[in-house]
Amino acid sequence: MSIPTIVVHWLENSRSQRILWLLEEAPFFVRPLVSGIVSTVMGTFVRPRLKQNFGFVEKSLDGKQFFVGDELTGADVMMVFPVEGLEPALGYGDYPNIKAWFDRITQRPAYLKALEKGAPNNIAAFTE
Repeated sequence: MSIPTIVVHWLENSRSQRILWLLEEAPFFVRPLVSGIVSTVMGTFVRPRLKQNFGFVEKSLDGKQFFVGDELTGADVMMVFPVEGLEPALGYGDYPNIKAWFDRITQRPAYLKALEKGAPNNIAAFTE
């Protein structure tokens, strides 16, 4: 992943967090207006950029088992949470390389052992 892409991820995340904070902190009587603005911003700016970045990740995995070839590296470990977190919003339907990679990661013994010690991520709690 290139430095500009990492910066874009950071910027999108920080922007979207501020937008969601605005919605949560808005007084009840202006929430419908703020909700409409947030929906427009998410649909116009954030979601298209997320799709663009997921497309970049999809191409990065083309012909490879993992991000840096056929061996698991730190890059793969670091990408598990963002890829899992974006699945409810974007789905894996248009991204077969991402889906195959995610299935490989989540079937690894170390991943399964970590789930036993901790718990599965409850991404749905943050997207509902």
